[in-house]
Amino acid sequence: MTDYELQKAEEEIYDEGELSEEGVVKRITDCHDRGPPCNRRIDELAMPSKRLLLCTFRDFGYMFPREWNERIRELLSILYAMTPEETEKYFEQLRAVAKHMALRKKMKEKLKKLVAKKKKREMKQKAYILFKNIIKMGLMHAATQDVPPLVSVRMRNLSNIILQQLADLRGVDLPQRQHPDKLGSFLISIADWIAIAVENVYYRVQLKKNEELEEIEQIEMSKLEEERRRERKFKKGRKVTSTPNQSREKTI
Repeated sequence: MTDYELQKAEEEIYDEGELSEEGVVKRITDCHDRGPPCNRRIDELAMPSKRLLLCTFRDFGYMFPREWNERIRELLSILYAMTPEETEKYFEQLRAVAKHMALRKKMKEKLKKLVAKKKKREMKQKAYILFKNIIKMGLMHAATQDVPPLVSVRMRNLSNIILQQLADLRGVDLPQRQHPDKLGSFLISIADWIAIAVENVYYRVQLKKNEELEEIEQIEMSKLEEERRRERKFKKGRKVTSTPNQSREKTI
């Protein structure tokens, strides 16, 4: 299509009233004259929302004629009780607040992760110190006291694992419990005492865990008992209020 033909087509479209205000008014009038007025709900649905109208004015206003932009400005002023510039500024402030809240949320999540990592490091450090003290205690008891018999299979297995680790650290063969030499007896004694200490720690942890579970069960039972008491009280109140009505009906 040549430039002349393109210009001719634009003039024809403009003459038909598609880009002029008179053409828009004429089309609206024709639509109203075609039949009975539409339902009010349909008119409400046909009206664009405030946000869509503002986005249209902001993003595509440069494509519309000046008359259309003025109409959109007036409609926005009516809907928002503000000028489009003030409305845009208001939404910019809302977006800034939302962005600030999102940043604060991310910072809180990062702080929570840092606190969790710090607590984890502290727990590891405490566990390391505890195990270090257990090894010291095992060495002291092995040098000064006799080992009590290991009554449980779990303690014997734990002692064998510790004995294997001690033998690897010393670079010696795994000593036999039936006929050990002097170094083997000392290593076996250390392994047995460490196993006893670890078993005691495990027992205390399980005891504390059971106590916490018992407390939780007691709290849950008290809540359940309170709910049952309220339910019985409610049923009793309903029964008391319904009794006079029944007696009154019998009297009538």
